[in-house]
Amino acid sequence: MNCVELIGQLIHRDALVPVEPYNSRLKVVLREPESGSQAQIYNLPPDAIVFRLDERFEVERIFKGNSGECKHGDFILIATLHGTLFVIHLEMKRTKGSKPEIKQQLLGSWCFTHYMQEIGRRFWGHNLFLETAEHRYISLRGTDGKKRRTKLDSDTALHDSPDQPLTISSPNYIEFGRLCGRKWNNA
Repeated sequence: MNCVELIGQLIHRDALVPVEPYNSRLKVVLREPESGSQAQIYNLPPDAIVFRLDERFEVERIFKGNSGECKHGDFILIATLHGTLFVIHLEMKRTKGSKPEIKQQLLGSWCFTHYMQEIGRRFWGHNLFLETAEHRYISLRGTDGKKRRTKLDSDTALHDSPDQPLTISSPNYIEFGRLCGRKWNNA
């Protein structure tokens, strides 16, 4: 069983976001019903799995949250592109959002994937589970659904840290390869 298949076994189906066909490829529509936020990601690999983290992962019952440790991103997208496993951490904001808060949310998402990694190792016996995965951090802002041109912030740095996420404004049409980084764009 590969990493994506194991994640499919680990994650509760109620947390999964359906991947749908689109022009002989796949897409996912990320929605936050309470705020009306929405973003779409196109050209997903066939093994893509997407789950909603913010509704299901309740750490507030354990931690106090004094330093932001109760925050976590909205979605995690996991897929393999040309043999490389990517874990894409996504935080959606209807408006701009503050950088420190977005960093905390993406860092909380990273913590969740490391917890999931240990579950895969200890309980499922997959010692290399998610070991070689490349993490990418994305801040989606202006997700109010209004039709505007999708804009990416200058992305000279690789967005492989919660400290430096790729910021996408008005994310109406996003290519999966673009989320993975320059090397993978249009792959």
